[in-house]
This record gives sequence, structure tokens and C-alpha cells, in this order.
Amino acid sequence: MATVLCVGDSHMRLAGIKPRDALFRYERISPTRIAGFDSAYILSLRGATAAGLRQKSDRTGSYARVARAIARLDPDTVCFGFGQVDAELSCYYMALRDGISLAEATRAKRAAMPRYLRNCLRLAEGRGLVIKGLNTVTLRGTGALHMMLRANLCPALNLSAQDLSRWLHENDVTLARHGAINIEIATALRRSAHRFDLPYFDLRAAMASADHPGLSQPRFCGRARDVHVQPVMRIERMIGKVLSRRAAPTRAA
Repeated sequence: MATVLCVGDSHMRLAGIKPRDALFRYERISPTRIAGFDSAYILSLRGATAAGLRQKSDRTGSYARVARAIARLDPDTVCFGFGQVDAELSCYYMALRDGISLAEATRAKRAAMPRYLRNCLRLAEGRGLVIKGLNTVTLRGTGALHMMLRANLCPALNLSAQDLSRWLHENDVTLARHGAINIEIATALRRSAHRFDLPYFDLRAAMASADHPGLSQPRFCGRARDVHVQPVMRIERMIGKVLSRRAAPTRAA
């Protein structure tokens, strides 16, 4: 039987058609159906998909959870999905935490992509591996961006909203700059995947749509602001189809 395990961000939760009345839970294995596989499962992680996948003694961390899921399911293919926390959001976090410029943090994040992929390869242990790239930016203006950053960064770094607002203004953090950072990180990830000869896909060209910012079945997708693609039944099939196509060479190897 061909089995795939999909690990990662909010978009990874949309892979395949879910069983009727299925309940989604973070950090739990959830079944799905993807054409081309006899069985398929999703393990959605909180926080950074890749940055959190480093081996630690903590048995509750992302690395340990993924390792246990792989040992339990013994999948033929593992698909790792990279998300917003792996990309531009972590650049702001790093810049504020370490007192460096946003440009320096972005360069450091770009340089980290090969290390992240090596961690994914280590977890896969010779199984087929597919990389799902970053999501597009769909925030509607700089004000919405700043609201998202306050919601995520203030509690994480124990910052006041006033202090963060001042930093955002001083560092000229606009939606245009945010989008440029997203593209920089996405490009670095794609190029790193190609250097490692790993199958790669992302959702940019096919699935981002200004007309369809939400989902019809949010129980599979967490908060509405996490996911911005087209109505869920269509998107589930699209993600499943492209994943199956990218995974085909790894299953044949």
C-alpha cells in the first residue's frame, strides 16, 4: 500500500478529501483521502514547521511528534509544508529578539533553509520526500499586517503594542516590504529544495485568489485568517493532485 503523511502548516491541513464528520485536532494524526495513495494522513503542527523540526530531548516537541508519527505509520512518502511562521513572521521575531535589522534577519532566514531541509531528510529516513513551499501574502493593507504582527509578536516577545508599533514605523514595515520578504524566503526554499533534488510545489500560481479569501469548511483549517485559498472541496482535490504528481517519482525510486 502507498501511504503519505503530510506534515506542516495551515495549508497542509487542506490536503485531500476528509472523511465525513472527521474532526481535526492540532498535533494529532488525522486521516484524509488523496488520489494516488492507498492511505493518507495529516499531522498539523503549531508554530514553525521547519524551524521547530530540530532534534531535542523534549518528547512533546515537533521533531519528536513527527518522528513518532513516521514510526507508527511507516509512510512511503512524507510531505513537509512550510508556512508563514517559517518565513516572514520569523524574520520580525528574530530582528526584535536579537536586536538586528530586518534585512539581517531575512538573510539569516534565507541561509537557514538548507538546514531545515536536512532536518526533514533526517526525519524521513530514506522515504520519499516532497516539499510544499510557502503561501502567498493575502493581507489587505499595511494596517492588517500590523494587526497580525501585534497579535503574534507582542505575547511571544512580551512587548507592548505601543513599543511594537514604534518599531514597525521606525523600520518602515509595510505590506509591500512584507511581500518582498515572503518572496525572498520562498525563493530560497525553492532553490534549496532543487539543490537537494527534492520534489517541490507551492500554491502561489494555481490557488491564491482575491475573490476567494476564505474556506467553506473552516473546521479543517483553524482560524479563517490562517488560510486564504479557494472553496475547500476544490482546493483539497487540487492540493492532493499536485502532491500525488510530485510524489510519483519518489515512489517509483
